[in-house]
Amino acid sequence: MKNLVKGAFFAVLVTLFLASCNKDQGCINKLEGTWTVTGGTTTVNGTAVVDTTTTDASSTFTFTKFKLNDATEGALSIRNTATTPVAFDVTTAAQYRVSDDCGKFWWSVNDTTTTDDITADITSLTSSNFEYTYSETIGSDNYVYTVILTKD
Repeated sequence: MKNLVKGAFFAVLVTLFLASCNKDQGCINKLEGTWTVTGGTTTVNGTAVVDTTTTDASSTFTFTKFKLNDATEGALSIRNTATTPVAFDVTTAAQYRVSDDCGKFWWSVNDTTTTDDITADITSLTSSNFEYTYSETIGSDNYVYTVILTKD
């Protein structure tokens, strides 16, 4: 009987360990593909900022799946487009990773002028919706961004 209890306890520990290791990989698997930004908010010092510009701007994020056993980061492509008030179509290469049991989303954009690293809190992630929040201080102002994406 003692051995049966020990064996069951050991099996539960192994299962919990394996499940915790796979949370980040599970999120990476969900992210694979193209996502369109469909909403979000920006606050400055706790006050919501209302966008009064008229534009048809859109952003898409394309995540490449990777195995955590093989790499710590995956490829991310961010495409921003608009025709008014100024026409542009810019695609930027980046790297991303998920950590803290699917609690954090990090990405880094490298170009010739700057390196931007952002670490965001994952608010929710399902197979069709992804929401994250991050903040930054610019001068004496604290900006908080919430971004909502829907899988294409």
